[in-house]
Amino acid sequence: KNDRDSQYADITKYTAEMEGLEAKKEELELEIKELKEDIPKAWKKLNETTKLRDEEKDENLKKIKAAEDAATAVGEAILILKNFYQAAENQQYGLLQASPVDEDTEGAGFKGGYK
Repeated sequence: KNDRDSQYADITKYTAEMEGLEAKKEELELEIKELKEDIPKAWKKLNETTKLRDEEKDENLKKIKAAEDAATAVGEAILILKNFYQAAENQQYGLLQASPVDEDTEGAGFKGGYK
């Protein structure tokens, strides 16, 4: 009798384990099905994101080029202005040294002492 009870207990135990494993199998099969449905969605999202990043990269490269061109133009403008003002400064010193008043008249315009 002891042997039969032991075998019955083993059968009951293994049956419970088997039912638990079957439930786990069904749960995992459902999860696999859901994941298989999610994979194409994930690829689509990845492709969309990659496309957007490529577009943003192209836009950023254009902006960088425009900024570099602007920086070059500003540098050239600064150089032109420096040359212009330096030339104007040199002209001004030349004008200060040669007074048109001294060339036109001989003094203040009157003769004799103050009366």
